[in-house]
Amino acid sequence: MPPTINYRRMRQLSSQLEQHMSSAGYELYDTPIIQPTDLFLTRAGDQIVKHLFTFERDGKSFALRPEFTASAAYSYAQLFPDQPAVVRWQFDGFVFIDYPSGAQQRRTIGAELFGLNSASADAEIIGMAAAGLNLIGLKDWHIDIGHVGLLRALLNRFNLDSRTQRFILHYLAALGNPAQGKGFVMEQLDRLLQAPVEIDLSAPTPADVERTLDAVLESGHFGVTMGGRDRSEIARRLIQKRQRFTERHQVSAALDLLEHVGSVRASPEQALRELSQLVGADSAAQPILARWQDVISALQKAGIAPEQLSIRPALARDWEYYTGIVFELKAADDRHLGGGGRYDELVRLVGGTHDTPAVGFVYYADALMEALS
Repeated sequence: MPPTINYRRMRQLSSQLEQHMSSAGYELYDTPIIQPTDLFLTRAGDQIVKHLFTFERDGKSFALRPEFTASAAYSYAQLFPDQPAVVRWQFDGFVFIDYPSGAQQRRTIGAELFGLNSASADAEIIGMAAAGLNLIGLKDWHIDIGHVGLLRALLNRFNLDSRTQRFILHYLAALGNPAQGKGFVMEQLDRLLQAPVEIDLSAPTPADVERTLDAVLESGHFGVTMGGRDRSEIARRLIQKRQRFTERHQVSAALDLLEHVGSVRASPEQALRELSQLVGADSAAQPILARWQDVISALQKAGIAPEQLSIRPALARDWEYYTGIVFELKAADDRHLGGGGRYDELVRLVGGTHDTPAVGFVYYADALMEALS
């Protein structure tokens, strides 16, 4: 039997948070519930496909929005195609996710800040999200904070291609799980690299590529589009998988480093000190770590106590499109109340002409109600 929802309390909570974000300059904005499926495939890659609530009309694929961020980024790209602008939007509405047990409708409340690339913008979003929890009467909460940009900077030491990096980041949670660990991740990598093409492509020639494409395109199994990708793109991905066999030893070394980084989970002062030692003289990672420190300092100046902040460099969120700081809002019982982060590439990925600084967050209204009760 579904849980009873106190709709009056839900409306009150929504109104409180709307006024809170309006006072910070965030304008209420809405996006279409139904949009082309490709918008969300671009946003989150293959991982979101199995959870999209999709349907077809007149040969075209549509989806019920699974979240607001991609829709907001698309709207921003259409409204400001040439000259970037600083925009603060808030949203409140339902999203739809298709689980094996059935489709689920979930109310979300949150905000997006476009056009500012600074530690102060990151701190503004995180601080506003935290203040909202206090406002609605939820006092015993904490924030876990990670940084995708720092992990990617560290991974760059191993000369891995972007898809392999995303694969590794996707399995960060498994890497830190004692029941799985590095062996499990390497097993998943080996499965990924199993392609039905028996050509040595460690150094492919144009003839190799052409021959392999011809073979795959003639295969009936790949005779249809998949997830918005045509047959040529699917075939090229198979070739890229074969090429990535040569990266296996580099992936193993990268996982060793990430295991070390992932073991860091402490108060800001201690964790940032440990990370500084891991970063060492890395000129690409140093400024990222320094900016992260600036965000933490700004949050503490805003009144967030050190014990309410936990540094988790390997925080596992949706790694497909985050580019910088990421965070999760947690209740005292570790209930997930929401989260967010920086995604500077998303506007371009959904049709914009260039990368645009952007950072945002979401509350899950049902989780807030449960925590309050």
